[in-house]
Amino acid sequence: MRFTLVLPIFAGAIVSLFTQSAWAAAPADKPMNVLFLVADDLNSWMLEEVNRYAGKVVAPNLRKLASSGVNFTRAYTAAPVCSPSRTAFFSGVAPWRSGIYNNAQTVSKSEILNQGDVLSLAGLFKKSGYGTFGYGKITHGWDQRQHWDDKVGHKRDPAPPGAPLAKLSGGEQDWGPIHLTEEQMNDTLGADRAVAVDDLRRTASSRKQ
Repeated sequence: MRFTLVLPIFAGAIVSLFTQSAWAAAPADKPMNVLFLVADDLNSWMLEEVNRYAGKVVAPNLRKLASSGVNFTRAYTAAPVCSPSRTAFFSGVAPWRSGIYNNAQTVSKSEILNQGDVLSLAGLFKKSGYGTFGYGKITHGWDQRQHWDDKVGHKRDPAPPGAPLAKLSGGEQDWGPIHLTEEQMNDTLGADRAVAVDDLRRTASSRKQ
């Protein structure tokens, strides 16, 4: 019997890990499904501590999720840049061991990351009998794609007409209203894929009963 590891990506900046046990108790001898959500670039703003950030972050669903479980308010990233932090998390190898400190570096040149005994988080779950599915910007740079049953990487939403909107800079530094509906955004499409995986798993499970 296979269980599921699903990893979708959402815009924001909290990292949350939880299982189905939040809704239904699982037998002690039965592995639980795992849903890992990555939300980028909010730093500590979601903690509502005025000494860190006095502004307002509108993220009611992330706040609701956080309030339903345990919050680790002193869990720090291994690096302040995208590829090194994700590489460290998924490989278990810190930047000062892998030599990956910024996004421009070639991960394939890291001797330690390309050793046979380095196993990705997805690989560890798959080795334990899980199905593994990832949607959105989960990994960046280092990845062992053979350990995913299905994986669709990060896709940028198209820039709105008239961009750059802030007139400060272009690309990732620009901000303003977008012309897409929420249903059209790539983050939503990734979340929909994750929901579909869980629906298929539930259907298959009910047929076996």
